This record gives sequence, C-alpha cells and structure tokens, in this order.
Amino acid sequence: MPAQSDCPVCAQALPPGGGGCPRCAGGDLDRAALDDLRERILAVDAQVWQLFSRRQALVEEYQRRRLAILSRLGSPAVAAHAPAAVGREWSGARVRALLLWLGAALLGISAITFTAVAWSRLDDRGRAVLLLAATAATAALALTLRRRLPMTAEAFVGLAIALLLVDVYAVRRAGVAPGMAWHVWWAIGIAVVAGCAAALGRFVGRRTTGFAVAALLPVSVELLAVYAEPVWVAATALALLAAVIAYVGIHGAGRLHREAGVVLALHAAGAWVAAAALAAEAAVHADTLSAAVAPAVAVASLAAAPGLAARRLVGVPRTLVVALAAGVPAGIVLTVAGPLFGDEGLLTAAVAAGGATMLASAALSPGLRAGTMLAGGAFALPGTVWAVTGAVPAVLGPLEWLIEPWGATLDRVAGELYLGPTTWPPLSGSWAAVGALAAIAVLGAGLGAFRLVLLGITSAAIGLLAAVTPLVAGVSVLVTLTVIVVTVVSILLLAAAVDQRRADGAWAVLPGAAIAAVPMTGWAASSVAGSVVTLAVLTLAAGAAAVLARTGMRAVDAALAALSAIAFAAVAARAAGAGIAPAGFTAAVAAGAFALVAVHLLRGQPAPRAAVEGVAALAVIAGVVVAASSTMWLAGTLSALVPIAVIGALSADRRVGYGLAAAGLALCSVWAWLAAAGVGVVEAYTAPAAAAALAAGIIGWRNGPGLSWLTLGPALVLAIGPTLALGIADDDPVRLVASVVLAMAAVLVGALLRLQAPLCLGAVALLVLGVDQWGDDLVRMPRWITLGAAGTVLMWIGATFEHRRRDWRRASEVIAHFG
Repeated sequence: MPAQSDCPVCAQALPPGGGGCPRCAGGDLDRAALDDLRERILAVDAQVWQLFSRRQALVEEYQRRRLAILSRLGSPAVAAHAPAAVGREWSGARVRALLLWLGAALLGISAITFTAVAWSRLDDRGRAVLLLAATAATAALALTLRRRLPMTAEAFVGLAIALLLVDVYAVRRAGVAPGMAWHVWWAIGIAVVAGCAAALGRFVGRRTTGFAVAALLPVSVELLAVYAEPVWVAATALALLAAVIAYVGIHGAGRLHREAGVVLALHAAGAWVAAAALAAEAAVHADTLSAAVAPAVAVASLAAAPGLAARRLVGVPRTLVVALAAGVPAGIVLTVAGPLFGDEGLLTAAVAAGGATMLASAALSPGLRAGTMLAGGAFALPGTVWAVTGAVPAVLGPLEWLIEPWGATLDRVAGELYLGPTTWPPLSGSWAAVGALAAIAVLGAGLGAFRLVLLGITSAAIGLLAAVTPLVAGVSVLVTLTVIVVTVVSILLLAAAVDQRRADGAWAVLPGAAIAAVPMTGWAASSVAGSVVTLAVLTLAAGAAAVLARTGMRAVDAALAALSAIAFAAVAARAAGAGIAPAGFTAAVAAGAFALVAVHLLRGQPAPRAAVEGVAALAVIAGVVVAASSTMWLAGTLSALVPIAVIGALSADRRVGYGLAAAGLALCSVWAWLAAAGVGVVEAYTAPAAAAALAAGIIGWRNGPGLSWLTLGPALVLAIGPTLALGIADDDPVRLVASVVLAMAAVLVGALLRLQAPLCLGAVALLVLGVDQWGDDLVRMPRWITLGAAGTVLMWIGATFEHRRRDWRRASEVIAHFG
C-alpha cells in the first residue's frame, strides 16, 4: 500500500528494496522515538474509541431507565421525552448484548453437540479432559476480549461458568473421590464453581459473575444443611444461612447488582421456610423435655434472619418479617410444652403464648407493634377457635328445656342434661378448653387496658367460662345455674358502674352477660324452683343496674328489669298451680302495670320510658295470646286492660295512643264476653264496634276539618253493611227494615249536615234494597214492557238533555262542597 512506501517522518517515497529513507538516514535515534510516539497515539485512539462506545451504551441505558421511571410515575414529561413511534424499539447496546448472548448460546450448543459426538468414543476421563479444555478455552477467550469487547467477554464468562458445572459432573464420572456422597461432592463442586466465578469477576464480567456467585454459593451450603443429621441441626444451619444471606444483602446492597440481590433474597426466604419446616418436624418428634431442648434452639435461630431483614424493609413486607421474628418466642414455648401436654393442652399453650406476644406488643415501638400483634394473633387463633367451638353446645344446648320445661330437678348432674330433656350425651369439653378461655379472658383484660372496647373479649370469655366450667367439673344443675346467674348479675352491675364514668366501656362489658344469659334461660326452664328464683334475682339485679347506670345503659337495664318481672309474675302464677290462661292474664296485667309506671314515673327519662313501654306492649300481646286459650280468661284479660289504658291516657303526651288502645280493648272485651256467653247474633258484635267508631269519628270531625269519608265512613259501613248483607242473603225482614231505617237516617243526616259519606252510603244502601225488592218482579215482566220503559227514559233524556246535564253538574258541585 502507498502508506507503506512513504517515510513516516518526511513523507518522501522510499527507495525500492526495503532500504531506509536517504534523507532521514542520519537520525536513527530520533526516528525510533518518533515510531514509539506513533504507536502510543494509535493505542490511545483505540482506547478512546472503546470508551466512546461504552459511553454511548451507558447513555442509552440511562435514557431507557429514566423513561421507565417517568412512565411508572405517570409524568407528563414522558410524552415529551419518549421516542417517536417510528424510532427503534431496542437500543444498540441491547441488540448487541442479545446477539452476543445468542452467539455464546450457539457456541455452547455447538460444544455440547461436539461433546455428544465425541463422548461415545472417549472414556470418562477423556470426556472430563475434553470438557475441562473447552472450559479453559472459553475462560481464556473471555479474558482476552475483556478490553476490546467487554460485552462479548461477559457472554463468554457466563458460558464458562455453565461449563464449569458440567465439569463437576464429568470429573465425578471420571472416578474422582468415589467414596464421597453425591450431595457432598456437589456442595464442594458448586462452591469451587462459585469461587472460580468470583475469581473471573475480578477481571471480567462482574455482573454475570456476581449473579453466579449469589446463585451458586448458598446452594452449596443448602445441600450440606439439608442432609445434616439430626433434623434440628439441619434446621439451625438453614436458619443461620438465611441470617448470613440477609446480613450480606443488607451490608452489600450498594455493591450488588439487582439480579444478585433478588436471587439472594429468594435464597434467604427459601432457606428460612425450609428451616421452619425442619424445626417443626423436630419439635413434633420430641417426646421428652430434654429432647425438646435442641428443637427449641433450632426454633430460636429462626429469629435471626427476619430480625436482620426488618432493618431494611418498610411497609407490609416489614410487618410480615417482624411477625416472623416476634412469633419465635411463642414457637419456643410450644416446642418445650409439646412433650408435657397433649394436643388440647398444646392448643391452650398456643393461646397463652399468642396472648403474651400480643400483650408484649404494647411495650414496642409503633413500627414493630403491628407485626407483633399479627404474630400473636396467628398463634392464638387456632386455640381460640377450638375453645369457642367446644363451648357452643354448652351455651345453646340448655335451650332445649324451653320445649319441655320443668322436667328435671336441681340435684341432677348438669353434664348429663345440658342438651335438653331427650338426649344425655357427655360433654366433649375439657379443662384444656377452660384454660384456653381463661387465657383469652386475661388477654382481653390486658388489651382493654390500652383500648377499652377490647374488654368485650374478656367479657365474652367469662360468659363462655360460666357456661362450660360447671359442665366440665361435673357439678349439679343447682351449682351450674348459680354460677351462671352470679356471672350475669355481676356483669350487669359492673357495666352499670362503669357506665357512670365511661359509656363505651360499659357497652364493652355487656357481651359476657348476653352470652351467659342464653344457657341461664335454659337451665332456669329445667325446674320450677330454678325458674322462679332465677327470674326474681335477675329482676332485682336489673333494677339495681338501672338505678346505677346512666341514660343509655339505663334504658337497657330498665327494659330487662320489666321483662324479668313480668315473666316472674307469669311463672309464679303457673308454679302456684294456675293454668296457662291465668298465667297469660297475670302476665298481661303485670305488663300493663309496668306500662303505667313508665308513663307516669319515668316522664323525665325518655329513653328508659320508651324501652319499658315497648317491653310492656310486647308482653301484653303475648299475655293476651296465651290467655286466648280460654274465652273467659281472654275476656277478663281484655276487660282488665281497659282501665289500665284509660289511666295511661291521663298523661298529656300519651293521651291519643292510650285512648285508642282503651277503645280497642273495650271493643275486643265486649266481643270476648259475647263469645264467652255464646251469643251468635252478628249485630251484637258489629253494633259496639260501629258505636265506638262513630263516637271517635264524630270527635275527629268536630275537632278539626276532615272529610266525612275518613271520620264517619267506617262507622256507617260497619253499622249498615253486615246487617244489609245478611238481610238480603237470608231474606230476613227484621234486618231489611233495620237496614232501611239506618240508611234513611244516614241520608237525612248527610243532607242536613251537608256530608258526603252519610248521604252517598245511605243512598247506595237504599238503592241496593230497592233492587233486591223489585228485582224479581222486573225479571218476570214481559220483555216489551222493559224495552218500552227503557226507550221512554232515553227519549226523555234526549229531549231534555241540556237541562239534565246542567242539573247533574249542579248536583255534582253541591255534593262536592259537602264535608
């Protein structure tokens, strides 16, 4: 080429034959120095080109990540900085990396293919040598290209690491260390591969080698740990490995690539889960206290990794790892307690340990409190569900006695009768369930000290304890009923006392009383004495609580006291030998008395007054329904309620309601007495009702403006309708005459007082009577007379149509102005 025939100094043509420049021949030393400078300049140019290429790739990577971050944040700047739709989807660096890795993969496939072909012709040692040579060649090629082609070199580094793993297998097949266990060999081999990767990473491919070390080195330790004996040693080793990985991930986060950090996190999580499973297995197989110590140590080691990880994580992940660490003490307790207790005792211990963990959260910082509460709840939940589920039959079973009451005695064993009078299976509960409920009660009390509403947990647990403990203890019905009644009364009085200071705390205490009241009702119904004494005690306690409590709680306690007193009156009457109907009479009268107390004595307390009146009204209805089994007692009950309603109507703000009730009760009382006397005349029942309705309608019509259809219409229909219908149906002259008289009176009153309802209803009744009287005769007349009469009427209307229409309009306007 021409550049080779010119002198590099003076640029003159060199003579043929390879001689030097005759012009510059005298300066050999200077010329050598000049040649050295020229070579150095060319080397700098090559380095500048490589640096420029690396800079371009870094710029493209920077832009790509920047746009990705902006797109996730929804920034409007994305549209301004995003490439146009026709731009390149991938950067040049990405395309180059893809091509390099694709080429490396193809070379690997080629090497594998060559190995497969040559494999059949070589023995194990030859194959191992062949693979080692290929690996060494790949590593040498990566080292050679690390400066000029760094991305290509990194691809070859990945291929070399993969070939090293194959070499481990090939060397083993070649007969090296034949007595070594396979998992030990692979653990050592993988560790050696990771070390080689780390060594290569000092010169080339730091990203790839870092990922390989992070992925392979923990596997070496995991292989040794999984096969370790006994099981608790394997669990401890894996837990410590997870802690070491967490420590490396935290302190080396700035030097690790993202891929290496992700694979380390996966290794840490997998090792911790495996350690937890192995520790649980070791704890299950520990049958003595001394044998449980080593599994407890393994469980204790589980706290290391979550404790380290919690320092870096935030949000929900931090709460989860804190929960894992906080649950370790409870796990140690269960591991040690396992050999000492059975399955039920272990559930009780889980409730106690979980409750202690939740209580301990109060002493921690807010950042750790949520995770600790979560851990404690997870441990306490299974035992809590088991204890509550076991207590349900003890709470609901005694209600069966309401179907066949008073069929047992107080000296019977409660555990044999808790499901009612027809079945006597033994209770499936145990002292372990009692202990679990007691632990729940203590937990609720501890939590309630910080948040008063959580006292409901303690209250509910105490109610369940009152229902279950006597049955487990095997005591009599008397003792069981006494324990439950004392529990209900104590909680009622405590809630009333708390209500004087904290209303929310009072409502939180009540669930226990509500739960215990359910079996109390059933056990009280099992015997006569139990029913009477229980209702008497409950009435006194509810009354005392109503006096102590404030307005809101007082309304509940007053309603409960009224209900208990009414039930006590009915049950006492029944226990004294009275029948069902007299007991209903007693309950209705007692309810009416409580209604009067509420109306006149609780006038300044609206909430308790309304509550007691509501309970009294429902009790009156129930008493009347029960008394209806006897017509005489029904009539007497309704008659006794009339003066009670009249007295209630003396209150100014209750006059209308109790007045209407008194009128209705009086009417029903008349009907009941007529039915009791065997009276079958319909008018004997409709006439009093019509009179009462007419009186009420006249009062309403005179006190204020209103249509007569609303005030007088119902009374007129009730007075005329039944009599007219029966008179026409039975052809009864007396009823027909009475209907005529009543209809005429209604028409006259309506015309005189200008009222629509009496006038129209009376006219309709007379018209119906007329049609009934003349209907048969009209039907029997010859057809020509009927047709002639109809034609005559139509001709008369047609001839005087305008006058008739004007008269009809006037009549309509006049009637429309009637009341």
